[in-house]
Amino acid sequence: MPLVRGHDTYSGVEVVVEGTYGTDPGSGYVRIPCLGEDFQIKREFYPKDRSMGALGAQQSADFGRGWHEASLTVIPRYNAQWFSWLMTHLFGGSEQVAAAKLVDGWAEGAGYSCHSYVNKSYQTRSSGSISAVPPGLTFRIHKSGPSAAGSMEVFTGSLVRRMTWDHPENDTPKVTFDFIGRLSTVAAVGSLAADAGGIRIRPRDLKNRTSLTHGWGIFKVGYAGAQDMDVTSFQLVIENGLEFAPSFINDPETIEKPGHVDLFKVTARIDSLLQQSEFNPSHSLAYAFGLGSTSGLRLRYVSDTDLAANVPYEADWYLKGAYITKAENGITTGGAPKTSYVLEAIQSAYTTAEAGIPANVSAMALYQSIGPSAAYATGAQGGN
Repeated sequence: MPLVRGHDTYSGVEVVVEGTYGTDPGSGYVRIPCLGEDFQIKREFYPKDRSMGALGAQQSADFGRGWHEASLTVIPRYNAQWFSWLMTHLFGGSEQVAAAKLVDGWAEGAGYSCHSYVNKSYQTRSSGSISAVPPGLTFRIHKSGPSAAGSMEVFTGSLVRRMTWDHPENDTPKVTFDFIGRLSTVAAVGSLAADAGGIRIRPRDLKNRTSLTHGWGIFKVGYAGAQDMDVTSFQLVIENGLEFAPSFINDPETIEKPGHVDLFKVTARIDSLLQQSEFNPSHSLAYAFGLGSTSGLRLRYVSDTDLAANVPYEADWYLKGAYITKAENGITTGGAPKTSYVLEAIQSAYTTAEAGIPANVSAMALYQSIGPSAAYATGAQGGN
């Protein structure tokens, strides 16, 4: 039998938004250009018999419900439909789309749009009729090898429970999404959808662009008077507290739709090289750590590919109400010492509108400026 190889023509990952949780729509799939996938099948086993004496040797086990746990690593994109779907699910099903509008003071214009994602995990939609947990995603993992004669695994009811945005030293940013959902089925392989493309977020996109009057790449950390910070790497982890509910004992194999059982949490780790400005009281992370002050994170990637003349794509992150829980800035080497900080935040109300974040929303938000709204709003669970 031919081996399946990751670089083969008929290996790949597709995703579609479900209309009903756990039901494969059967069409509308979008291909995800990914760096790797790890979809694992798991099943519960009930405890073995622990009787004393000879009966203890008559051990047996029975099985319970089964599910999948998965991770998918991608290069983030400004304007890919599948990326919008995954971000929408991460933030509890809330996507706001403002057509003909751009962030950071750019003039409005036809064909531009802002997609914003704000964690509203514990709220219903504005209509009050739909849960904040969106319908699931169905994934098709094609494992066909060098020809289209193989099979594919179909995973339904998949929901995003965690995202890790990792921008390592001297490398490209990568994003890993973690999922939970129902057991898989195996089907005869079909044709893979074409790569829908999209503008990649690249390392250089954090750099200032001198051609722009505003909208340059920034990385700000700190409290009052926060200023741009030089960073060598950073990692942002968002967890939405999504877990399965217990199964009914009269239907022990059925997986019910997951729900939010814990607070929305964000953890950021920032690495840099120690500079004298670290001890400037006006914006120093070291001082913020010592004082126990609330801190924040503002991160903006700006593409060198334009929507129009000198109007770029942007991806903006805002983290409010965070506390620095760890600070390392010792001189441990004869060269340039490294420094590292950890920020943590949980869901809370931030009552002041600032820099694109509406008032009275939760502390963490993503604000993206991407392409035409009609192409990416379709199928996403938005509209709050």
